[in-house]
Amino acid sequence: MGDSATFINGYPFKPTDWNTAGKPIIRIQDLTGNAYELNYFNGSVPGKYLVQNGDILISWSASLGVYQWDKGDAWLNQHIFKVVLDKFEVDKTFFKYLLQEKVEEMKSAVHGATMKHITKGRFDNIEIKIPDLPTQKYIASILDKADALRQQNRQLLNYYDELLQSTFIEMFGDPVTNTRGWEVKTCGDLILKIDAGSSFGGEERDMLESELGVLKISAVTSGYFRSTEYKAVPISLINDNLIFPKKGDLLFSRANTRELVAATCIVDEDCDRVFLPDKLWRISLNLGKCNPYYLKFLLSQKELRSNLTKTATGTSGSMLNISMDKLRRFVLPVAPIELQNKFAIIFDKVEAQKKLVQAALQDTESTFNSLLSSYFKS
Repeated sequence: MGDSATFINGYPFKPTDWNTAGKPIIRIQDLTGNAYELNYFNGSVPGKYLVQNGDILISWSASLGVYQWDKGDAWLNQHIFKVVLDKFEVDKTFFKYLLQEKVEEMKSAVHGATMKHITKGRFDNIEIKIPDLPTQKYIASILDKADALRQQNRQLLNYYDELLQSTFIEMFGDPVTNTRGWEVKTCGDLILKIDAGSSFGGEERDMLESELGVLKISAVTSGYFRSTEYKAVPISLINDNLIFPKKGDLLFSRANTRELVAATCIVDEDCDRVFLPDKLWRISLNLGKCNPYYLKFLLSQKELRSNLTKTATGTSGSMLNISMDKLRRFVLPVAPIELQNKFAIIFDKVEAQKKLVQAALQDTESTFNSLLSSYFKS
């Protein structure tokens, strides 16, 4: 790999470098879609750290992945490689797909928590096969067509998300300015009970029959419940009363980075093999006052959530914490329960359509991955 391109690691920006003006700083969460607020840099660093549209990026720490940047000029943060095709003539699209397959191979080779990142030396030494340029372009064209199909389904899923968001605003107005004049209450007025999960270490791999999975914070941070985000724990090591998520549960991430703390999701399936960690809460509401779907969308509104995350405490910018007491004392507008329940009905209908699109997306993902493997598998 090192003979085919130059891989430039990003600049080690510090929190003191962050600004509200200048070029954005590309962090791993800005690539994975988990970013909440962009950070900017208004100073000067070497030009090799500048990223422009079309550049290929590889996140090599914590979350392994290959991306093609399309959001304008930006500065590259550490833990991300910028790919510079300066060794010999190679088709950029072909090389992007080749990188995707090689990174997937490296992911599958990771067992447990034994490797959380790709070292540059190891990456440079990966052996690859590169055909002549016409063959590269042909392979890239086939993969582009397969990729377009899955991107169409992803865009449709985004459309449904935007539909729900616009419906929420249309029904309830801006929750920060409370233009509809809804009664203002504390979360404690709405919450009956908050259950915290159990703290267990585990291994990031598929669980065995003799194991259960302790959910990771990433099971919630996207705003949707991901039951596959867990660490395997032997049942023999578990002696606590566990909380297994049930359909309709409202989950809350009480600890995370400033961008991701206070993330919420609604569980869409009963789970009997994965349980909550101590950093995730299950919130039980007084259903006569508040519908879980309403509160989930309310806490997902950018400015309102920003106000909540400001109450988070901690000495580290990488892991902050919101206490149960601070959540209970947080104030927000509460619309009439009848209107909340109408929104929940709309939510269910949209989610039913999304499940159909998600099934189609799985099919197109499978086709794309099969083609990728057939061209590039070692």
